[in-house]
Amino acid sequence: MAFKPVICDNCMMWEIRENPTELNQVCVKCHTIQDLLQRLSLLEKELEEMRQQQELEELAHPQFMEVCTPSRLKATREMEESRNSWVQIGRSREKKKLRQTQPPEIQTSNKFEPLQHLDDQNQHQENERNNIQDPINSAGQAAKRREVMIVGDSILRNTASSVRSLDPLTTTVCCLPGASVKHITENVDRLLERTGDDPVVVVHIGTNNIGRDRPRSLQNKFRELGRKLKDKTKTVVFSGILPAPCKGPYGQLEIQNQNAWLKSWCTQEGFTFLEHWTTFYNKDYLYRWDGLHLNRKGTNLLGERILQEVQKHLN
Repeated sequence: MAFKPVICDNCMMWEIRENPTELNQVCVKCHTIQDLLQRLSLLEKELEEMRQQQELEELAHPQFMEVCTPSRLKATREMEESRNSWVQIGRSREKKKLRQTQPPEIQTSNKFEPLQHLDDQNQHQENERNNIQDPINSAGQAAKRREVMIVGDSILRNTASSVRSLDPLTTTVCCLPGASVKHITENVDRLLERTGDDPVVVVHIGTNNIGRDRPRSLQNKFRELGRKLKDKTKTVVFSGILPAPCKGPYGQLEIQNQNAWLKSWCTQEGFTFLEHWTTFYNKDYLYRWDGLHLNRKGTNLLGERILQEVQKHLN
């Protein structure tokens, strides 16, 4: 066995090898780096494919970008049933007259389009409430139904099915993908324009502010939102920011600190704080592949927790 010094063609560093050949002039470290770069390229390619698939899924479900209520879910199911009623053409010797059907229209919207439809929806709900006679209590006075407004970012997507036990005429779930605390503050008047006296308002917001706003700046934005909500109702529930595995340990710590401040601030202002940290932390099976949005199981769990909190205030 003969050991000889060999110079690497990549890093130009010397290395002692046993019986070196002319074809093998790359050191172990450079070979390892090349292997890691190849694996990283494959991971980036797979990640890009997953992102494209996610975008296609969102485009295939434009109704998620709109104001979502139990009545809208019923209309969506009726549209799906109409699709199943389309005539299927097959081979047949006898000529049959086919029923002509019009395919459903494709809905398109931007991420803040729900706010443009709130006025029409609230007017429709108000007309339905006027057509229904309110129950009479023992004192002979009509019992007023309290409105419920659940508003937030894309984390609330698909939670409307979990709150279906609430009155569909008085409950609205408004999902605004990409929204921040400032967006909710600027649209409080439009969101609560026709919600009556003392509605129950649940706000789930702040995920999109983590990593973008400094802690003190984010706290000031929450204070401004709280002042505007106080002018509209006495019953406000702030839903805590969920853990986000995609943000890493520093982002998780920032979310935890922000929730601690939010809980203390809600106590001072007379708001209710809905804690989720222990329920969702380190529970990757409740999240989708992106480590930010919830899957169906996580969405149902969040919706059930919000439903329980709303029922406490209604009772």
